Amino acid sequence: TRAVTTPIAINIATLIHAPVAMAILIVILSGLLGAALSPWILRNLDDERAAGLALGLAAHAIGTVQAWQRGPVAGRYSAFGMAVNGMLTAIWLPTVMILLGH
Repeated sequence: TRAVTTPIAINIATLIHAPVAMAILIVILSGLLGAALSPWILRNLDDERAAGLALGLAAHAIGTVQAWQRGPVAGRYSAFGMAVNGMLTAIWLPTVMILLGH
């Protein structure tokens, strides 16, 4: 559940019978750490598209705010990455759970 936003993580945790509070904590800490460390981690990355996409995928909404501070291109790519990741996870995870018989 770490790779999606908190509302999606709550549903996933419920679906896979994981502790919801732990899932929420992991997602929030992941976003905070990703956004806080992104200036250092992405310091040598000059492509704003790649930086934005990385922030959206790894640090969710907080990362998207950080990406918008980098610039509008990074912000748009971050929002796109976060949205696509959420949609794909919301689609493939229930499918996998059904196929596994859970």
